[in-house]
Amino acid sequence: MYDQVFENLRALFLERNSIAIAQEIPRLLAQMYNNQYLYGKTFYHPLGFIYSKLHEFPDKESFRIHIWDRNYYSKKPAMDIHNHYYIVNSFIYRGCVRNNVYKVLVGVDDNFSVFEGSYTEKGDRILKKTERTMSLVLDYSDVHCAGDFYRILHEHIHSGYPESEGPTCTIVYAEKPGNPNPLVLGSIDAEEEHYYPIREVDPGVIDELFKGLIVKNDVNL
Repeated sequence: MYDQVFENLRALFLERNSIAIAQEIPRLLAQMYNNQYLYGKTFYHPLGFIYSKLHEFPDKESFRIHIWDRNYYSKKPAMDIHNHYYIVNSFIYRGCVRNNVYKVLVGVDDNFSVFEGSYTEKGDRILKKTERTMSLVLDYSDVHCAGDFYRILHEHIHSGYPESEGPTCTIVYAEKPGNPNPLVLGSIDAEEEHYYPIREVDPGVIDELFKGLIVKNDVNL
């Protein structure tokens, strides 16, 4: 249904054509809202946002939407430092996001345990502590706001969270996916295993979220 739309959007992301992307996204979200496209495929994420995989290509690259809105979901994650199994190409559609990138220190006492993440067939998330530890310090931190791009490579260890008070929304093009077992960093004395059952977002909440995102950007529903 949306195959060609997302092929075109992928091309715009690769070009970093922010003007064309900013024009395309509200139209796309309005169509998805009207077609109830996101019912049954929108979930609460352990890192404190609501998300959905909007589209997956045959090569397993994908588009995702991430929404932070304290009116509908507010959660402080216990472990928020992690890497990704794909290259994150993130376009800020609404609000502002802070991105923290960390570097590994060698020859000093380790201050983090390494957890390995995996998913069950149902989509539940499991984090298991490994025997690995490492020392991390903040390398740099920057803030990106509506209309901006930022990129997170496979090797980057990062954390991120919204800087704006109101709703924040990013559209993510997940490029060149690898082994879907990302690493998560937790405290040295953290428990051995953490289990996060998948939680679907109610259609009524989806409607309210998307009406807010679309109407405020002057697209009629």
